[in-house]
Amino acid sequence: MNRFSKSFLVVGCAVSTLIVTRTLPAQDLRCDPRDVEVRRLAFDGNTAFTDAELASAIVTTPSGWARRFLRLPTAVKYCLDRTELPNDRIRLVVFYRRRGFPDVVVDTMVNALSKNAVEVRFRIHEGKPITLAELVVTGLDRVQNAAAVTRGLPVQAGNRFDRFMTAAARDSILRRLRNSGYPQAQIDSPRPHVDAARYLAWDTVVVHPGPLTRVGSIEIAVTPFEGNTRQISDPVVKRLLGLDSGKLYREDDLLNAQRRLYQTEAYQHVTLFPGSFSPADSLITLRAELIENAMNAARLGAGYGTLDCFRVTGELSNYNFL
Repeated sequence: MNRFSKSFLVVGCAVSTLIVTRTLPAQDLRCDPRDVEVRRLAFDGNTAFTDAELASAIVTTPSGWARRFLRLPTAVKYCLDRTELPNDRIRLVVFYRRRGFPDVVVDTMVNALSKNAVEVRFRIHEGKPITLAELVVTGLDRVQNAAAVTRGLPVQAGNRFDRFMTAAARDSILRRLRNSGYPQAQIDSPRPHVDAARYLAWDTVVVHPGPLTRVGSIEIAVTPFEGNTRQISDPVVKRLLGLDSGKLYREDDLLNAQRRLYQTEAYQHVTLFPGSFSPADSLITLRAELIENAMNAARLGAGYGTLDCFRVTGELSNYNFL
């Protein structure tokens, strides 16, 4: 399938008119008249995490940089929500505990900077972290590339016990399996064992990879553009997909195939997903559901150039040429 485009350019001169409008500042809906502005947000005592990481875990937000440092009155302004401030302290405690700091203590302070502006400061005592003594991954005995599936995970024995990193490791294992011929892979995570007295933890990831799977047949369902008949045949669609029968199933291949169809601009909707699975021969059927776009398009543009004054451009495109 080829795309054919034809463009034209018309150049001329025109008299330009300069229209000056006055832009009014937008009404600030973030603050009530009696609220105080959060001019500064600070954290003390945090060594394991940056200020930016902690700020993303809470609701309290300082005003925009342009307002805080340049004092621009039209810049983004945020005010203190005193009902959320205690909840922010709890959010930080939960954040730290899930990242391996069971003894964390968080205090809050609100310091007046002026009559209408305050500084919010969180003082943090992190405490001793829990260490991951062992991470066991089971269920990969019959996986062909088991070593590659577990290589370079974001959590390792000897590191801090971090539930976020453990969840990221599970996601990495699942994604690698589904890109290695195991579309039915699943993961179970039993509750980790934590010895709070010794600040040690043991965690397990149980993998159910399912059978090694290859691509079987490819089913294509096409909805033509409104008022038209179908324009692009199945062989052309399959060639664009690039998914050959018998090829090892990889989830990324489906995403790339979907992207290729969108890039043709011949379809306004593309869905590509695994369908039925045949245990007898370990083949999975792929199904593509497509909605065709208009195969012809026209674009018209106008502009003003320094040398040739007024210019008009046009483009005619055929997305199914030849």
